[in-house]
Amino acid sequence: MRLRSYEFGPFRLDVVRQQLWEGETHRDLTPKAYDLLLHLLERPGELLEKQTLLDGVWPDVVVGDSVLKVRISELRKVLRDDPAKPRFIETAHRKGYRFLGKVNALGTDPVAEGALPEALAVTVFENRGEDSALDYLSEGIASAVCGRLSAVGRLPVIAFASSATLAETRFDAGRWGERLGARYLVRGSVQRIDDRLRVQAELIDAEDGTARWGERYDRPLVDVRSLEDEIADQVACSVGQRLFDPLPHHRKRLDPESFGAYDALLRGAYFQRRQTKETAGQARACYEEALVIDEDLVHAHYGMAISYAFDLMNLTAENPAESAAKLFMHGRRCIEIDEEWALGHAVSGFGCTMIGQRDQAERFLRRAISLDRNLPGPHNQRGFLRVLGGQPEEGLAHLAEAVRLSPLDPELWLSRLGQAVGECMAGRPEAAIKRARESLAQSPLWQARLVLTMSRVVKGDLEGARDECQALQAAKPGLTIATVWTTMPSATPEVRTRFAELLGKAGLPA
Repeated sequence: MRLRSYEFGPFRLDVVRQQLWEGETHRDLTPKAYDLLLHLLERPGELLEKQTLLDGVWPDVVVGDSVLKVRISELRKVLRDDPAKPRFIETAHRKGYRFLGKVNALGTDPVAEGALPEALAVTVFENRGEDSALDYLSEGIASAVCGRLSAVGRLPVIAFASSATLAETRFDAGRWGERLGARYLVRGSVQRIDDRLRVQAELIDAEDGTARWGERYDRPLVDVRSLEDEIADQVACSVGQRLFDPLPHHRKRLDPESFGAYDALLRGAYFQRRQTKETAGQARACYEEALVIDEDLVHAHYGMAISYAFDLMNLTAENPAESAAKLFMHGRRCIEIDEEWALGHAVSGFGCTMIGQRDQAERFLRRAISLDRNLPGPHNQRGFLRVLGGQPEEGLAHLAEAVRLSPLDPELWLSRLGQAVGECMAGRPEAAIKRARESLAQSPLWQARLVLTMSRVVKGDLEGARDECQALQAAKPGLTIATVWTTMPSATPEVRTRFAELLGKAGLPA
């Protein structure tokens, strides 16, 4: 059975819509208060220690007892529960909390085999105008709606990078939902007529193809950001969620100059998603144009940082040290402008991993995940950090989450590469070989052949390892064990020693 809700006293916690009800009245809870209540209801009558609750509700950020007390107080206020004479939440002094009373776990509708996950994906909106050069606008609006929904936190949202890969295929709700791992699909169209926008958006249930919600909009072009917020809010409400208040600068209409900056930003993001060396340069030029107009446009700083990260990751940077410095500069600027914006922390964490600053990278990435758990990038980077830090099982868990959040990502080869390294370090060579081949099929970079070589040694197939090593050296002439670390600076000494041992047995020069 699919668990639908928990009932206790006059209250009902709907775990599908993630809402608390008292009879027919909806009671507001912050996301963390909801998570805390769910943890208590899942284990009624059991004393849950403070650290257990902290680890469960705040898994990726370090918080103290005071934060837990604040959320307990919030729950008691909503439930009208007197801590001196508790009906629901009992305090065990200096130990933890226990949920009192009878709890009924209710389920309806058996989960059909192959049922789609309760997740949402935003597809690329169709450009209904006659000018194909405006594709960037329809794609940019869809991407912004996806980003806004992702920040809800409790709503699982698939990365836009994955849904964008289906843009050139015929829409098939069931097939797209299956490939993206999402029950709900947002699709739409955009038409620009002079200084106005006509937008149509709808929410499709991929399990049966029905429309759960739909709306048409006719707005001034300068209202584009508030329109993105409105679409996201209505989609979220249609699946039982509620967005946080719009950002202050989204509440007001853009003036012509600031719209020019936003337009340049959308063009930059459009080029960046094409992921070639040529379009990376075009994207950077657009972001620079946007920053000339508005030096505090946080998304443009993020775009600049990502463009340098692209160069470093794909080994196309003419001056890696200079690219890393510029990545950090723009990442730091993102955080200065908006400390609560997850992507600023994510790109800063990536920069730290590229230069081997493990502890600082971990702090940035943990913060990014705590702000937006739907971002695949921070999970991907934390996965690599853990794998290259000698914790393969923890790393594999993060990498699996990155794949779930963006199953069709153009950079999926990177997640598969991390999984291959993790499986190899965990002593599972067959699984490592499978993942390395999947990575190699999507991207011909030499690192996948490196893992194939090591995995053959772990398997005990030294002849096969030497053959793989020859293919590795053909793919990366002049490669030695010492130069391997230029692209894996975050590896710990213990992991480097293990790599050197395996590669040496395969015949790679020291």
